[in-house]
Amino acid sequence: MNTKLTRRQVIVGVASASAAAILPAALASQPEKLEAAGLGFSGQSFGSIESMPSKRYMASCAVLGDGRLLISGGYSQKWNKGKPPRPLNSVWLYTPATGEWLDVAPMHHARARHASVQLNDGRVAVIGGFNHGPTASIEVYDPNTDMWQVVSSLAQPRYDHSVVSDGRNVYVVGGSGVSMHANIEILPMSAPSAQTPV
Repeated sequence: MNTKLTRRQVIVGVASASAAAILPAALASQPEKLEAAGLGFSGQSFGSIESMPSKRYMASCAVLGDGRLLISGGYSQKWNKGKPPRPLNSVWLYTPATGEWLDVAPMHHARARHASVQLNDGRVAVIGGFNHGPTASIEVYDPNTDMWQVVSSLAQPRYDHSVVSDGRNVYVVGGSGVSMHANIEILPMSAPSAQTPV
């Protein structure tokens, strides 16, 4: 009997075991945050918050360390008779405690179909997306200064991808560019500190 596992089986197994070990403890340690956000998993229904000041879709959202939400880019209208919508560079910051929406500094580059993630130092990286075509650009927002800075780009332009951080690295997963991507780019969490002014 052959018991050799494929690389994919090993990766999936390790990821599943890690999630099973980490998630219950993480969820159990913050039940009050889940309940306050209407996200308790003991039979309650999901809640809602105040609507954004303007409609948008294919935007990205990241949660800051203090619980605020940073919503960036997206489109303000749908496709119209074959004409693509224009991506936005505008950004909103939502404070759940007060229900306040704040229009903050816009990104340098308009984008939709991008991804965002909070970094260890509290800043947020907005990665890739679509403007007139796929983009590889990365911008980092500092909520303390309300400023954006452009940093090193992805190796490949991509949109409709996923981004996640394990506290050490940012993983940029899949998406599309000229064609669909199967690869994962790994960005060290320290990389965005080497910033390039615009």
